[in-house]
Amino acid sequence: MNSTNTTPLSISETENNKCGSGIHWIFLLFGQCVTTPHETVGFFLGIFSIFCWFLVYIPQLYENYKRGRCDDALSIWFLIFWLFGDTANLSGCLLTHQFPIQTLTAIYYVIMDVGIIAQFFFYTLKNKTQHPLPKNWSAAAFVVAIPLTSHSFGANLSFNSTAEEIGYLVGLCSTCFYLGSRLPQIIKNFKRGKTEGVHPFTFLLAVVANVAYASSVLLSKTDDGQSYKKFVMEHLPWLLGSLGTVLLDFT
Repeated sequence: MNSTNTTPLSISETENNKCGSGIHWIFLLFGQCVTTPHETVGFFLGIFSIFCWFLVYIPQLYENYKRGRCDDALSIWFLIFWLFGDTANLSGCLLTHQFPIQTLTAIYYVIMDVGIIAQFFFYTLKNKTQHPLPKNWSAAAFVVAIPLTSHSFGANLSFNSTAEEIGYLVGLCSTCFYLGSRLPQIIKNFKRGKTEGVHPFTFLLAVVANVAYASSVLLSKTDDGQSYKKFVMEHLPWLLGSLGTVLLDFT
């Protein structure tokens, strides 16, 4: 990935050109040079996405607290895969110098994942619930198999360093974790024959946040002469991770 497209300018460069004709306060606070109307819309969609993600976990955390348990409604593998996906997402963002909004969102994901998993184990111990390994390994197979072939997505991209290439592959792995995480929860809901204990607003807000996040990335392309196809390919792991889960969240 061409880091010159997304890496923040140095302090000396900031003092000299103030990000050219860009919005100065956005550059100072977020390190992202926003110069065109569509980039501005993309930036604020990213902020809106973070706001939605801030709210996403609250309904489920409250639902768990109100019921005094969540271990019967949520699949532990859903939560673990979600955490793995968010951790890989954050690592990929840092290694490939994704937009600052993407990195901030990824950090928040990980923090909230740890919180909801801690709550899960608290209620598991409190209610003395056991969670055997799942007999259906489709999600695990999905997560393991796809990264082995997905590197071809970035085969036509030029990376400035090995770290960026690794970061891109890690980003693809995060997508696999995201998509695979939904399968254990779908299976659990099917076996229970109900979705009681899973707050619908959590998934509704997740859909809105993911759509806003993907739209933010797609609108954030700078007028640097780079083809839009290449731009999309550079951000493909993060776009697939957000838009791919939207379809599964309606299941």
